Order: sequence, then C-alpha cells, then structure tokens
Amino acid sequence: MQGARAATAAALPPIVVVDDDAVAASVIVRFLQRLGLRNPVHCADSVAGAVELVCDLPAPPVLVLLDIHLADGTGFDVIRALEPGALGRAAIVVLTASNELDDVDEAYALGAQSFLVKPVAFEGLGDIIRRVGLPWALLDPGEDLPG
Repeated sequence: MQGARAATAAALPPIVVVDDDAVAASVIVRFLQRLGLRNPVHCADSVAGAVELVCDLPAPPVLVLLDIHLADGTGFDVIRALEPGALGRAAIVVLTASNELDDVDEAYALGAQSFLVKPVAFEGLGDIIRRVGLPWALLDPGEDLPG
C-alpha cells in the first residue's frame, strides 16, 4: 500500500516552501505531513532557487508558503520574477517575521491569500489551508483534514 501512496503523491500538484531558515522550512514540511497532505513538498532557500524550482516543476504548485526576507532578495521578488501563469492558481501564504503594514499590503497586492507573522501558530496555518479551498484530493482517500 505504501508504494501506491508514493505513486499517488507523485501525481498530485506540488507544494512549495520558500524559507532561508532550514529549521523553519523543515518544521513547516512536518506540519504539512501531519495535516495529512500527500502532495510532494519542494523547498527553496533563495529567490533564485525558488524561481528555478517553480520553473522546473512538472505542474504548477497548488500551495506556496513564502517567507519575505531571503538572502538574495524578498519573497515578493520570487512572485515578480516568475512568468505569468507559472504559479497557476496556487494559493500563496506569506509566512514571515515582518509585521510591517507595507509588507502586508504588498503581499495581498501580489496575490497572496493570507499573511502570517512568525512564529506561526500552526493551528492558524491549518485553518488558512482549509479556508483557501485547496483541492482536497491531496488527502488519503477517506480522510478529512484534521481539526
């Protein structure tokens, strides 16, 4: 059965996590797994890495979790650098230490569905993931999103 799950996960649209803090990125990935999401999760730690990653994906991501402050620019630069349509209809959730009103405004202007200030309360992230209406074929058959 595990082989079938792996094959199913590979066919699902990917999730992208962009954060230059490796510990934060790994915590986010573990949280997504605990939610029961079976999509492949890809991580990048820079603007350049995120743009390359998204361009190399076989399908647009279904969800992008994006930090603003990266070593080589901002998460906003990631969105701007991508060709129109590269993110498809991905839900963009900004996860950042910034609580500047200008950053919040820019995030929403660039198409983010939500803006969370770190440290993130993961219950809140789970609520947002439910609220943005991702296609829940992401879950194992018969499972509901916890919570």
